[in-house]
Amino acid sequence: MDKFCFVIPLKWGMLIIAIIDTILDVLGSVALYYDLPFEGKSTMFCALGLFVNCSIIHLMGCIFIVLTIWVQNRIFLLIYGVSGGLRLGFSAWIIAFGLIYWWILSAIIQIIIFVFGIYFMVCVVFWYYKHEN
Repeated sequence: MDKFCFVIPLKWGMLIIAIIDTILDVLGSVALYYDLPFEGKSTMFCALGLFVNCSIIHLMGCIFIVLTIWVQNRIFLLIYGVSGGLRLGFSAWIIAFGLIYWWILSAIIQIIIFVFGIYFMVCVVFWYYKHEN
């Protein structure tokens, strides 16, 4: 794969991935905040805290992916891969609990995050193999 969405060169597709991932992380955190019932349940604060921490870690991965446009270092892509995998796992967890406990908004946004996340991970893997470290 040499093009992102069959149009844009993969190099600049990494910038688009970082921007869209950041926006989706913020939307996911806001939706989870509004869907969680906080009345006397400290575990809900833990779930929100875990998701926010996962989003912050993934934001750092997005920053590293932007850096790979100018600094060709495979380690930066591996950091994104680990943070993206962590976010995909947590998104699957939120989807499952969202469908069980009727957190509909969170479940829908997490499904979107999950689908985009898989496509972005595939693009990053192709970008990883284009680097020559």
